[in-house]
Amino acid sequence: MRALAPNDEVPVREAQVGIDDVKAEAILELIPESQAPCPPSRISSQSVPVVFQNKRDSKVTLVWVDAAGRHHERKSMAGATRHLVQTYSGHAWLVLDENGKALGHFIIGDEAAEAPIQ
Repeated sequence: MRALAPNDEVPVREAQVGIDDVKAEAILELIPESQAPCPPSRISSQSVPVVFQNKRDSKVTLVWVDAAGRHHERKSMAGATRHLVQTYSGHAWLVLDENGKALGHFIIGDEAAEAPIQ
């Protein structure tokens, strides 16, 4: 399974095509790397839109972790930007800082969500 993601990166206050149509039903929590390492994704066919919000001043990188635990770099996000990703329930997304250090990860739930990165 793969995560589909538009290539547009826009400032938080601007509209990305389709991003304003996402009605988030949940706010995901970034699980710190110091608390738990990022697990592999769970295989699922339930598509879920997620809006990642980089609220930091610096760049972050979104990395999808597949069911075998392999890392797939998907998106580099400048500071104060957001990005819409069409992914799947149970998928794991690792967040790296500008130096490639793991900040933490998100586990995608069953409903449309926002994923704030502080």
